[in-house]
Amino acid sequence: MFESMNQNQIPFEPAEWFPELDALQKGGSMNMFAAPNWLQDNLGFTKEQSYIIFDAWCKMKEGKS
Repeated sequence: MFESMNQNQIPFEPAEWFPELDALQKGGSMNMFAAPNWLQDNLGFTKEQSYIIFDAWCKMKEGKS
């Protein structure tokens, strides 16, 4: 998705933010494909950071982490 940045180049562990995404999903108030924008708007992540978190969360949900 974003080749210029990977999980090893961010100053946090993406899994730290999985509970936020889980709660957002459980709430059912939005389509989860909008979650990267939600991460940017509500938690202040950059576009690249938000997509790294979202991608890691999706892989975890698919059982690929």
